[in-house]
Amino acid sequence: MNVKRLQAFRAVIEAGSITEAANYLCLTQPGVSRHISALEDDLGFLLFSRTKGRLRLTDRGKNFFEAVEPLLIGIEKLPSIANDIRLDRHSHLRLGTGQFIAHGLVPWALERFSESHFETAVSVTVVSRRELVHWADGDFFDLALVALPLDHHRFENKKFTRFSVVVALPSGHPLSQKKTLNATDLAGENLISLAPSEIFQPAIMTRFQENGIEPMTKIQTTSMLG
Repeated sequence: MNVKRLQAFRAVIEAGSITEAANYLCLTQPGVSRHISALEDDLGFLLFSRTKGRLRLTDRGKNFFEAVEPLLIGIEKLPSIANDIRLDRHSHLRLGTGQFIAHGLVPWALERFSESHFETAVSVTVVSRRELVHWADGDFFDLALVALPLDHHRFENKKFTRFSVVVALPSGHPLSQKKTLNATDLAGENLISLAPSEIFQPAIMTRFQENGIEPMTKIQTTSMLG
């Protein structure tokens, strides 16, 4: 399958339009359109639906993208792999992790790791938990840093640290004077909450329910970055 067609497909998804994808790829708009049409002919199904001049990813297109994206990332890493071989760097650690760990724990851990493993090249891929599980069968990672639980037959889980749940409060808030907080302390407070599908949220909601509290969620987000 033509790699340039696959790259054009991904560029359209990431850019949101053929025009922006063409600018990114340094191609003409008709050139990108031809790549997409040829790829759809190869596959035998539509990747995008076209309504009033706008492209919308089809369900089949979404499923295909989830399958092909790891392969494209692997292809893009080939020059780096070749360079490691040329420089006789035979040790390479492939790390997969989530966004909030990548911005928190990983930089500190890599600094420590590099001090004792200076000959080892490291590649870090930031993915969602769903993508991590999806990619696991493709053998794209040697190590994954995630919040447990993570159930998948390709991963051997090892717990290496624990952390406490904390509450971020505005400066001068009455609750900021307390050393510890319980679920009951948050009754009636406007909360910024993770989305229901996020990994920690079910446990938090269970604690509220156990205390007979209906939380007042003012803002809801899928990001753990503050």
